[in-house]
Amino acid sequence: MQQKQATRYPAVSSFMLIESFDLWDDDDNASEMTHYRRVASLLDVVFKKTGIRLHDGETGSKSTKLERETNKAIFHTKDTSPTYPRKIDLLLKCNDAKTDIEMSSNEWKRASVSKNVQLMQQCKNLRINTVILKNLKKLGVNKTLSMDWTGNSGYIYQLEWCPDQEVYLASNCIIVQLPSSPLLLFDLKPTLESFFGLKLSLLQDAKIIKASLQVQKQKKNMQGVADSCSLSIRTPASTSLLNFLSSLLRIS
Repeated sequence: MQQKQATRYPAVSSFMLIESFDLWDDDDNASEMTHYRRVASLLDVVFKKTGIRLHDGETGSKSTKLERETNKAIFHTKDTSPTYPRKIDLLLKCNDAKTDIEMSSNEWKRASVSKNVQLMQQCKNLRINTVILKNLKKLGVNKTLSMDWTGNSGYIYQLEWCPDQEVYLASNCIIVQLPSSPLLLFDLKPTLESFFGLKLSLLQDAKIIKASLQVQKQKKNMQGVADSCSLSIRTPASTSLLNFLSSLLRIS
C-alpha cells in the first residue's frame, strides 16, 4: 500500500492511461471538454488521496462572487441585481473537514481559437487567481500555481503576492503538453514532472491553510470565554501576574 502512495506508482498509472494515442490527436474541432478530459485523467491519478479536490464542469468560484459583491457595495450601491460567481473549467480546492478552500483556477480552450481569445482567457484566469490568492493571504499563503490550456498545449504559471511592492506578480513556470502521436511520447515526461511539482506545491500550501484554519477555530472557541475572564478578575497593578496567580492557588 505504501508503494501505491509513492510518486512512482501514480506516474506509472499515468502512462497506462495513454495506450491509445488516436484519442489524443490535436484535432482543431475537438471541444474544450474533450481537451480537458485528457488532462483531467492524469490529474485524477496525480492528486488521488491527497486532500486536493478537482471541481470541474464550469463550477462557480465563491471567491469571485464575494469580490463582485464587495465591488457592487462600493461602486454600484443602487444595483440590486443578483450576483453570480465566475464559472471555472477546473477549480483545485483544499478539503478540510466541511470547508473547501479555493486554491487555483484553471482554464481550457479548444485548439482552433485565435490568439486574442487566448489572451482574453489568460487575463480572465489571472484576475480570478488574484481574487483567490487575496483570500489565501488571510490564511498565510502568498502564492499559487495555475494552468492555462489551448488544445493539447498549455503552461503552468505562478502568481505571487509581493508585499514590499504591494502587487501580484505572475511568472511563467513551464510549458506542458500532451503527446498526439507516439513520436511525441517523450514530451509527456516533463509534463508529468510538472504535474507532480504542482501537486507538491499545493500540498505544502494546504498544510499552511489547514493549520491556519485550526488556529482560527481555536480562537473562535475561546471568544467570549477569555474576555469574560479578563472582566471578572482584576490583577493588582503592583503585583505580577505570576505572583497574583500563585496567591489565588494558596487561597484555594
